[in-house]
Amino acid sequence: MVKNTIRLIGVISVAILVANCVGFGQEKLISVNITPPAKKFEKTVFAYTLKYFNAFGVEIGVAHAENEAFEKAVKEEVEACKCFKEYEILELKDFSKEKLPKNTSVIYYDIQYKETTNPVLRTLGNFVSLGTLGIIPAGYHLEISTDVKLYDKSAKELKAQMYKNQITLIGGTSMVFVIPFMEERPFILSGVTNQFLSGLVGANLITFAR
Repeated sequence: MVKNTIRLIGVISVAILVANCVGFGQEKLISVNITPPAKKFEKTVFAYTLKYFNAFGVEIGVAHAENEAFEKAVKEEVEACKCFKEYEILELKDFSKEKLPKNTSVIYYDIQYKETTNPVLRTLGNFVSLGTLGIIPAGYHLEISTDVKLYDKSAKELKAQMYKNQITLIGGTSMVFVIPFMEERPFILSGVTNQFLSGLVGANLITFAR
């Protein structure tokens, strides 16, 4: 009975911490107005790998919601560009040129989330926060790097650009008083596609559709 009660309190506490999570320090990419080319580009595949590493450098799973949010951001920014006759979004579990779609241009994103908070300090902070039912908040720092590359039909690299961002996530019951006053932040990878496409229009790196 006591064990079940403690377990229930723990689950509720974790849920509260997650539900009342606030982000700080995120940089916003300024959206660029893109003038569509006179002729649209041929079909292009937007492929990506999304990996998450803890503070020990060990790869851990990524929540499916992250994939959905990224694909939604890509879709919105590609359609806003109005540059492509047709496009496809494709997730790759691991990257190699051999795995790239054949006979089509590919824009590939290598996305890596990395926790940079000292794991000992983070664990200690989590215990303190749970012990106070979230009144004392806990958090950690994330660095996100996105290496975007354009490949032609023969898998030759034509263009590459690196984007970096960071965010500090803090959760706890006390954050419920902060959330109403926080400015709504965009998805951490919003704007990456827009920025990359803005450098493609007029560069003649993708074949125009017939």
